[in-house]
This record gives sequence, C-alpha cells and structure tokens, in this order.
Amino acid sequence: MVKEKFQKKSYPEWVPDLVTIIGSEENLPEQLDYQRLLKKRSGKFGIPYHENTETLSFAEGTVNYFFSKEFSGDVDTVVIALGTKKLVNKSTSSSHTAMNMESFLENLKALLPEPNYENTIKLIQTNILEETEDPLPELMEDSTPIENAGVLKNSIIACAPTVNNRRKYILFHPEERDAANKVWKILSDISEISYHTWEIDHLYSNRHLMFEQIDASEKNTQYRINEILAEMRKPVDEMQPSDLEEVLREITIQFSRLSTMASSMRRDLVKTRSLRSRLREILDEWGEKPYREYRTNSSALLNRMDRAMAPFTDFIERVEALMTQLNTVLDSVRTYLSIKQQKINITQQEASKNQLVRLVNLQEILHKLEILIVAVYITEIFKTVIESLTHEKTHLYTALFIPIALVASLLISRTLHKTENSH
Repeated sequence: MVKEKFQKKSYPEWVPDLVTIIGSEENLPEQLDYQRLLKKRSGKFGIPYHENTETLSFAEGTVNYFFSKEFSGDVDTVVIALGTKKLVNKSTSSSHTAMNMESFLENLKALLPEPNYENTIKLIQTNILEETEDPLPELMEDSTPIENAGVLKNSIIACAPTVNNRRKYILFHPEERDAANKVWKILSDISEISYHTWEIDHLYSNRHLMFEQIDASEKNTQYRINEILAEMRKPVDEMQPSDLEEVLREITIQFSRLSTMASSMRRDLVKTRSLRSRLREILDEWGEKPYREYRTNSSALLNRMDRAMAPFTDFIERVEALMTQLNTVLDSVRTYLSIKQQKINITQQEASKNQLVRLVNLQEILHKLEILIVAVYITEIFKTVIESLTHEKTHLYTALFIPIALVASLLISRTLHKTENSH
C-alpha cells in the first residue's frame, strides 16, 4: 500500500471522554477489514455507508461514538473515541462511559489482529492548574506511575511509561467554547506521534541484530586487518603474487560488505532524522511547558528519539572506521607491489647490464677470431702461390708471411667495420 500523509479529518463537535489509538498491520484479511466493521456498525445504526468511508460517527443511548482511520502506511492507524451527550453529567456517567467503551473495543478487537501499538487517552474536564496539590497520582488508574506531564496552554497532558507498546494518557482540559477543536487537535497530534514513534522503533528493531553483532564483527575484521598488515611486513621475496591476489580479493569482499551495510544503515538514519524532524514540528506547535516537577512529554519523546538514533550513528562511524583501515591495507598492498616491481626492474636492469657485457666480450672474441680467420686465409693463399713457384722453401716463406698476413687481416677488418658503422 502506498503511504499517504496524515490528513486532518472532520472531527465531531463534542469532546470525548475516552479515546483509543490503535495501530495494526496493513493488508488485513477480508474478515479483519476495517470497512467490514464500518459497514456493520453503519447498518446497525442506519447510517449511510460508502465504500471510501474513513470516519464514522453515531450515538447509542447517552454515548457518542467516533471511528476514524487516520493513516494508511506500514500500519493502519485508527482512532476510536466516545463521549457522553450531557457534559454536565460527566462525573456521574464516567463508569457507564467506560463500560460502553470497553464493550465497543471488545467488538472491535475481535475483528482486529494484535495491535502494533495502542494508546489510551482519558479526558477530564477540569482546571487542575488552580489546584495547590498535585492531583495526578490519584487520577492514574491502578496506581500507574506518571512518567511525564506538561502544560499545553490551559490543558495538561500526562502519561505513564510505555508497556508492551501500550501507553496511557490523561488529558485535563478546561471548559471552553472551542474546547472540542483544541482537544481533537491534540488527539490528532498524538495519533501522528504514535505512528511516527512506532516507525522509528520499527527501524531500530529491524537493525537490532546488526547493532548487537557490530562488536563481534568489528573485532573479527580488526583482527584480520592486523594479520594482513603483519604479512605486509615480511620481506618482499617471501610474498608470492598468488598471496597478494588472495589478500586483494579478501579486502575487496570485506570492503563491499561494509560499504553495503553502511549505506543501508545510512538510509535508515536519514529516514529516522526525517521522522524526528516531523515530531519536532508537532511538539513545537504544542509549546509544551513543564508542569510541577515532571519532565515534559516533548523533551522525553525527543530524548527517546535521540537514543534510538544513536546506534545508527555509532554503527556508521564504526563501519567507516573499518573501511578507512581497509584503505590503509590497500595502500600497504600497493606500496608492497611497488617495491616488488622496483626490485624486479632493478634485477632486470642488472641482468640486462650483465648480458650486455657478455655480448661486448663475445663481440671482441668474434672480432679476434675474424682477424685470425682472415690471416689464415691470406696465409693459405700465399702458401699456395709459393708452392707453385718454389716447392723447397714453401714452409720458410709461409712462416715469414704469417705476421704480414695478420697485419693485413687486421687492416682489412678495421676497414670493414668502419664501413659498417658509416652505414
């Protein structure tokens, strides 16, 4: 279901005595549909029914009933209120009103699942600001302790601690001409506050397991980071390329996992801040002031929201710190690879230098062999010529010609090399 903004309804002109705000999960089965309840009630009291009805107001005996579907979102928020017709008899009819309210709620809850949250507001028309002693403890049922209380213009709103997503309020309001408008405005605000508070609590509960596991996850990741850094301190020759590839693969996986976690948590934090901002707008409109020694509802609620937001911020900061350390590990790997590459280059340069020296030496040897070969060749030619002229002195003339042949071959070799170099 697409979420809708809270829209202020057309509320009755009478002031209720008892109000219940219930939030239940959406997409209810057909037998649990709110429309089914409305149709059933409107049929019983002869009230015109329309498929798009979101409010229903009717009277039964001396009691006025009002039903309103305030909001459709992750949960459907509904307001059920009742009040006596004769305001002058409120003090004497309160027990009767409570009995009718209880009966009405029982019929309603028979059609609804277990609510995600439920707030009950008891309204009393009086001016306790003029009383010298604090009347709140005596007015809370079952000696329920009062957690917060504050003054909203001429009214006072007090509440008990939340128990299992259920909270009780007491709203004291004076008898004024426009009392109904002021009271319904406060009730509508409480309805929206209830929903947004549940939203923040729901975001927190969805991430609660991650909050609990961050210590262990941080410890394990930190331990592995320290291990990798220790590996990086080894001599370059002891680390193989396959080891570095495994380290890079592991860091990439860890970085991706942490980045995904931080991003999802950051989205929830942004939404939580937005909800807190909306709650702050509502509470600023209240202009709530302290009542006696009690803490105001506004400050208590905002502090509660801040406590709910703190784990999100803490989680993100700790994950980002781990990501920073992983970046440090990546820098270490890059440095390690750079050193290894430089060492390989130096080794290659030394190998190339040695190879060049060997080539130069070989070239010199070949040059000498070349001279010797040319000398031998010239000598053999000379020997052949001498043998054809005089056979008896061939060896003598050959021996005497060898130095001449060497000198000649050397001159020939240099001439050839100069010619090659000039080309």
